[in-house]
Amino acid sequence: MNSKEKSLPNILSLITKDQFEMITTDPERPVIIQGSGGSGKTTVALHRLAWLLHENNSKIKAEKTRVIVMNRSLAIYVSSTLPSMGIDDVQTSTFNSWALSIIGKPVRGKPFFKFLNIPSFVEEIKFSEEILDALSGLG
Repeated sequence: MNSKEKSLPNILSLITKDQFEMITTDPERPVIIQGSGGSGKTTVALHRLAWLLHENNSKIKAEKTRVIVMNRSLAIYVSSTLPSMGIDDVQTSTFNSWALSIIGKPVRGKPFFKFLNIPSFVEEIKFSEEILDALSGLG
C-alpha cells in the first residue's frame, strides 16, 4: 500500500466490546453511534457498513446504499476508504449536496420546492418588537 492510499487498520484488536456489538448487531436494528471527536465513530460506522454488505449478514446491496456525511473532507475520506475495504459501489455525499439533489427533483411533474416571495407584512410580523420579546422570554 502506498502512502497516498487511504485505508482503515484491522480494528479487531483496537475496538471495544461495545463497538464490536454496534458493528455486528442485528441488521434489522438501527445503530446510533455517538462519541467525541476521535473516538472511532467513523471507523465503527464504516465497519458496520462493511459487515452489513457482507453476503451472509443482510440483504443490503452496495449499489442501493449511500453514506451521507456533514462535510466535504469526511466525504472524500469515506469515498477513498471504502474501496480499500472491498466496498466499491456505495455513493458518498455531503448532507447539503444530497438535500439539494432531492429538492431539485420534480415530484409528479411539479417542482418539489419553490422559493417564494415572502410578503413584506410577514417580515414585519416576524421581526416585530412584540414577537421578539415574546420569543426571548421562552428561553
